Amino acid sequence: MTGRHLLYLPEQPNAIYEGLGFSIRGGSEHGVGIYVSLVEPGSSAEREGLRFGDQIVTVNDMMFNDVTHTDAVKVGFYAYLTGMEYVILHFHIHHLHSPMLTVIRRIIMQHAV
Repeated sequence: MTGRHLLYLPEQPNAIYEGLGFSIRGGSEHGVGIYVSLVEPGSSAEREGLRFGDQIVTVNDMMFNDVTHTDAVKVGFYAYLTGMEYVILHFHIHHLHSPMLTVIRRIIMQHAV
């Protein structure tokens, strides 16, 4: 079963960048894709259903099937530096008790007020 979802969240004005709310592991230099290694509790990423072990497929239309770990990290930092309020994240959900789903989510940059 394959599902696609796009959720629009309100921006948080007058805020300070804290990241996208998740960490990654893997990369082409290790012969694997990019996978979620940590999701911050309460983050936009957690609210959108991103979980440990999910594979990142694309970010803002950039394919992640042959990207190094360093370049994958730069994509999120670049989004912050250029003033983006969110990234469009396309990922495969790998949960034990459900079929693999392909999901598209808009992940808001995490901010502190």
